[in-house]
Amino acid sequence: MAEIAFHAVTKRYPDGTVAVQGLDLRVEDGELVILVGPSGCGKSTALRMVAGLEEVTEGRIELDGEDVTHRPPADRDVAMVFQNYALYPHMSVAGNMGFALKLGGMRRAERTAKVARTAGALGLDALLDRKPAQLSGGQRQRVAMGRAIVRQPKAFLMDEPLSNLDAKLRVQMRAEIARLKQRLGATMLYVTHDQTEAMTLGDRVVAMRGGVLQQAGTPGELYARPANVFVAGFIGSPAMNLVGAHLEGDAVVLPFGRVPLPRGRRETLAVADREPLIAGIRPHGFARAQAGAEGAFTVTIDVLESLGSEAFAYCPIAAADVGADRVRQLAGIAEEAEPMLTVRLEADAPERAGDALTLRADPEALHLFAADDGRRLG
Repeated sequence: MAEIAFHAVTKRYPDGTVAVQGLDLRVEDGELVILVGPSGCGKSTALRMVAGLEEVTEGRIELDGEDVTHRPPADRDVAMVFQNYALYPHMSVAGNMGFALKLGGMRRAERTAKVARTAGALGLDALLDRKPAQLSGGQRQRVAMGRAIVRQPKAFLMDEPLSNLDAKLRVQMRAEIARLKQRLGATMLYVTHDQTEAMTLGDRVVAMRGGVLQQAGTPGELYARPANVFVAGFIGSPAMNLVGAHLEGDAVVLPFGRVPLPRGRRETLAVADREPLIAGIRPHGFARAQAGAEGAFTVTIDVLESLGSEAFAYCPIAAADVGADRVRQLAGIAEEAEPMLTVRLEADAPERAGDALTLRADPEALHLFAADDGRRLG
């Protein structure tokens, strides 16, 4: 296996569009790194530059310490798994899996043995004679992965490999990929727009927006300490609540009430009273409270969504002084009719749509960001 390294890599198209800007990133030997972000953020372009399917405009890409920036795709010893599987429809499963080995001149007996071993590991041994049209989506995806595995490349590149599968199959295939990574000790660079995939699969997660790396770290780091408003709003499901706010003494004033800052936190914030801020709090950062208690506020449930083990209440709130538009711009949130507060409740919550809900926010769960550029504060 091998390391993959991006050194100030930029991709600029002839019309001036910049898909990736100054990307610096290292994928360690045996590491599974997830590139995540919304459509058009540059994650697939970055992957395709490693594969040699897109030319690098500036910077360089190294594979196992060797500069492969301008090396042809066939000479890079990487295997790519595509979103659309890219199987040959006229070939059997065995033919698809062994095709690259055949092109490489491997003898038929050795090729057959390698395909059989890989097929057995992926549960495909009973399907080797079938054509792709005779397979389910999950089976086709396993064939696509088997075709990559059988080559024993230096690195695996996966471009949204699960996006065409239904929800149940995606869960199953995530487990397959996790087991595969553990068994092979493989270096993997994996692209997805699904932050659930990113959080459950990645050794590290790299959040991208507009071709620029926003934050790289473990899934826990991005969730617990997002570097900016965009990462805060993108990582986590349901998304973090992001609202305009400002400080008054040792409290944060939000559109729905005041939240006292934990002891000593004000000193870590180089922010003046009433200076616009953006505050973030995840849906689980609220607790029920008695009306009139310190820090208590009341909202009205617009929609109650029950998921069996928990429920989520969606409650309209007023726009704050920093302006909901600024929050949406920094977070990349689609325009909504009105700002909403998402609150996690217990599964057997008695409330229904239209009911009042009195809550308080946990001060320790509060994230604060600058209103000018969205960077994390404190």
